[in-house]
Amino acid sequence: MLRLERAWSRAPTAPSRRCEAGIGKTRLVTEFAGRRARDGTTVAWGRCSEEGLGAYLPFVEAARHLVATGDERRLARCQSGVGVN
Repeated sequence: MLRLERAWSRAPTAPSRRCEAGIGKTRLVTEFAGRRARDGTTVAWGRCSEEGLGAYLPFVEAARHLVATGDERRLARCQSGVGVN
């Protein structure tokens, strides 16, 4: 978890990396997102499916979450690209 916390602090400058299937990425990210949500960070969650339901599915799921749980000010800040924390 500490490595993920460090990666989060470097996120704007970190290069993207690929991970193998089945190594616990979803579990790790779910735990990390839960911690961030408890800290007051807006967490929008979306995921890909092995069934190939569309490249935009994670973004649709994340947007639905923001609409269902976000207040109008946070949603407006997300739309404008301004940080929401």
